[in-house]
Amino acid sequence: MSLRILTDLHRKSLEYRCRKRGKYDKCVAVFKGSFFSKHQYQWHYKKILVLTYYFSHNITNYDFLIHETSDPSVTTSTAAIADWISYCREVCEAWAENQTLEQLGGIGTVVEIDESKVGKRKYHRGRVVEGKWVFGLIERGSSRFSLRALP
Repeated sequence: MSLRILTDLHRKSLEYRCRKRGKYDKCVAVFKGSFFSKHQYQWHYKKILVLTYYFSHNITNYDFLIHETSDPSVTTSTAAIADWISYCREVCEAWAENQTLEQLGGIGTVVEIDESKVGKRKYHRGRVVEGKWVFGLIERGSSRFSLRALP
């Protein structure tokens, strides 16, 4: 199998090509059936991967991300980075909501339970007034946990 770079007048694309003769002699686009094949951004896939990498490592400093994703001729906008970070957060939220609730704990296992109200302070003073209550469970000694937003 080999990787080919196809150059068109308007864009470059990558494809894998199986070099076996006969019915195996096929070409498949690298991003076929993946997230990148459906995405509407006109960005280069490398910028998306860089932003996703830094988001996964909790690095969301806009000046740093602009520097890392900009080319000498084109600067990545703050709005584009904010949009991508927001999208990554939505993906994480959807993943967390779709996790099945499995039983935590058991005989001889400690499960810690806590609740917290997550939100904003009004005019940056006083106690928290807006937000949602979040109920959390974590099993001591393992990485198993469960978080649920309460209505």
